[in-house]
Amino acid sequence: MAAASTVTPSSSTTSPPLNTMSTHSTELVKGTHQFTVAGYSLQKRKATGHFIRSGSFEVGGYSWAVLFYPAGCKEEGHVSVFLDLQSTVAEKVTEKFTFHITNSADASSSFFGRSDWTDFTPTTKSLGYREFMEIETLESQYMIV
Repeated sequence: MAAASTVTPSSSTTSPPLNTMSTHSTELVKGTHQFTVAGYSLQKRKATGHFIRSGSFEVGGYSWAVLFYPAGCKEEGHVSVFLDLQSTVAEKVTEKFTFHITNSADASSSFFGRSDWTDFTPTTKSLGYREFMEIETLESQYMIV
């Protein structure tokens, strides 16, 4: 605890000392967002670098979206998935996120990628996986045709 005193020129009366206090707390906020990609086969034909953006959703007072690259973001052969911070931030937002791909015919069949704690900043607003899953695996194990 820190204390400070100041002397101000005034009349001969004395004021009671001022007491101040401050507190810092960090709140852990959890949220989920389900993003279904309908028409995947048509989307993946649009080539590497093409992405589908989910609707925006709010978690922890920030706006987010999922970016899904059906033919990969840079290289072919894998789907890519990223969490994109839509809000403007002054410094950083620390986040931990998980992406799941679930076979809708068999909910027990699931694949996921989990991040460690990571910081979104004004210059790093999108984080995720360039090689989240091989396209062949996605199409053979997780898609209904």
